Amino acid sequence: MYCFRYNGDIVGFAAYDIYKNKKCYFGPMGVALSNRVNGIGYSLLHHCLKDMSDIGYEYAIIGDAGPIEFYEKACNAVVIPSI
Repeated sequence: MYCFRYNGDIVGFAAYDIYKNKKCYFGPMGVALSNRVNGIGYSLLHHCLKDMSDIGYEYAIIGDAGPIEFYEKACNAVVIPSI
């Protein structure tokens, strides 16, 4: 898990392999509303994705992602439709 602090307060966090103990799942992630334009989410996302790649994961699943546009732009994520 990663967190980003500003003036001693946690303003963002990201994790992976937390959701129901399932491997390859990115999330949860959150950034305080007042800090969402500072690149914190982008940085947290890419730190986690790098760690996931380093331990051998070839892909990451972002379950219940939102906003989807952020992930599409930040890491070229693709929505996989439900069947």
